[in-house]
Amino acid sequence: RGLGPMRAIELVLDRRSKTPDKPAAQSLLKHCYEHGVILLSCGTHGNAIRFLPPLTTTVEQLHEGLDVVEAGLVALG
Repeated sequence: RGLGPMRAIELVLDRRSKTPDKPAAQSLLKHCYEHGVILLSCGTHGNAIRFLPPLTTTVEQLHEGLDVVEAGLVALG
């Protein structure tokens, strides 16, 4: 979801019920921070992860950051 350069993903326990998964979001934030990527959680339940890269971000930097996020999501299981 998002508008313009700001995007967000919501972490939920399952896609059907869409029950918010705040602990998973916090784990992802921690993983990313420990690997050099700073993200913010947002949303009413704190289960959404906000992405807003600087306009000066290079394609290589974007891929590097998204690789860290992907590894964190894989680690969540």
